[in-house]
Amino acid sequence: CDLNENTADFNCDGKVNISDCTIIQKYITGQFNLYNGYMYTTSQNGNGKIIGYNGFTTTVRIPSQIQNTTITSIGDSAFMNNKKIISVSMPNSIESVGYYAFANCTSLEKVTIKNAKCHIDSSSFDGCTSLTYFVQG
Repeated sequence: CDLNENTADFNCDGKVNISDCTIIQKYITGQFNLYNGYMYTTSQNGNGKIIGYNGFTTTVRIPSQIQNTTITSIGDSAFMNNKKIISVSMPNSIESVGYYAFANCTSLEKVTIKNAKCHIDSSSFDGCTSLTYFVQG
């Protein structure tokens, strides 16, 4: 196993700490699924929620489906403190963006949300100091 600082930083916040260990433990115990860097859960009604991201791309395109699960929301703190993301695009299937979902993503410059009726919490983009482009609908 090639475990180093880059792979151990599971939540991409630039640090390896207890938060990363907690995420790894939850994955091992089946509390969420992992696909192409997206950590997600599936509700009883079959809809999916992105709860985290540990991919390496700076341009994130949230998928509308992951393994036959329609992704309808971005969970609380899902991308919080991610210093790598520069751009995020969300499909029409996204109906809500949770508390602090992208908070302190200081490199985030551009956000595009295709669903005009998507609920965005007032704290979803707190501390995104580079954000200069935001389009919804």
